[in-house]
Amino acid sequence: MLLLQEYIQDPAVSEALQASNQVSDNVEDLRLAMKEYVEWMNAHFAVKWKHSCGECHVVDSKGQEYSAAVMDGKVMGHLLCRVIGCNLDIIGINTKFCINHAGLKGKCIISGCANQKRERENSFDYQPLSCKEVEHMEAVGKFFSDPSTTSEKTAKKYGGKTRVSVGHVKDDERNYEEFGFCYSPFDRFLPGVFLVVWSCGHIMDIGKMYSFESNKFITGFLCQTFMRLDEYPTFMFYDKACVFVRTLKNGAQQNKLLHKMLYQKIIWVVDRFHFRNHSRRDRFCMENCDARSFARLYQGNKPLFNTSAAEQCAGWFEKMGHILRYLDPLQADFFLFSMVDMRNDQLS
Repeated sequence: MLLLQEYIQDPAVSEALQASNQVSDNVEDLRLAMKEYVEWMNAHFAVKWKHSCGECHVVDSKGQEYSAAVMDGKVMGHLLCRVIGCNLDIIGINTKFCINHAGLKGKCIISGCANQKRERENSFDYQPLSCKEVEHMEAVGKFFSDPSTTSEKTAKKYGGKTRVSVGHVKDDERNYEEFGFCYSPFDRFLPGVFLVVWSCGHIMDIGKMYSFESNKFITGFLCQTFMRLDEYPTFMFYDKACVFVRTLKNGAQQNKLLHKMLYQKIIWVVDRFHFRNHSRRDRFCMENCDARSFARLYQGNKPLFNTSAAEQCAGWFEKMGHILRYLDPLQADFFLFSMVDMRNDQLS
């Protein structure tokens, strides 16, 4: 059995296998160790990489210390169940369905049909998604030929189209239901990951988003992070800080704990790059979230903190996004945590 400690010290699979004298074809033991590693990292990542340096923690002339972090979402992730509205992980890379919907594998895409999908007739045939019933074949053909749902070029090359970004995923899934599909004709992916990064670039915490960057998700994720860390940055930069602060302020009566943790202990600021796109008519944003209103964020005219740290980190993630897309959830989580682990180790 591969030891969890070896993975925590060095998450590279090959080195862990070599260190524990295990043979590489012992797949079940390897996956069990990967699962233990992922579970440990989910629970302890923020604590393991508790961080402080001169770039993200500053002491002013009065001896007062303050710090800054940046957060943002990144569109990337592994495969999810193809059933519309289901956000469960797939069983395996060849199944494309979760454990609750595994029975749909090989079935006709039309809702209520229990027939098997037909075989591909020729190289120009659409992916055989329906059974041999004429109505069902016509429904699939209509979907692929409709310019409002997909291009003709992509229709002839089904499988090359992968849907991730927020707007067209939601539009497409509405279209699927209109055409009577019980699951997506395309691969569905995790909407993204959410990053909280110290302004020096060191990753504070990372979490998977099963819904698109909602305030409810962010609130829960941050509370969990800071409760484990027992530390709060003085300033938090976020491109939608003004919207998020309003949510915290309006929800204070319903959940006083969240209000105290996130609203009172952290100053929420929109970074300079995104602030220019915020409406001047939004008085709340102009008066409360403008970085120029906080003298502590500047040394003369020079900003003290790198407010683009999260986007720079997201650019680093971009290089591995295509790898994560077609790994199964356990492999994807293991790979992601391993890479983040090594990145933080290099920056420390």
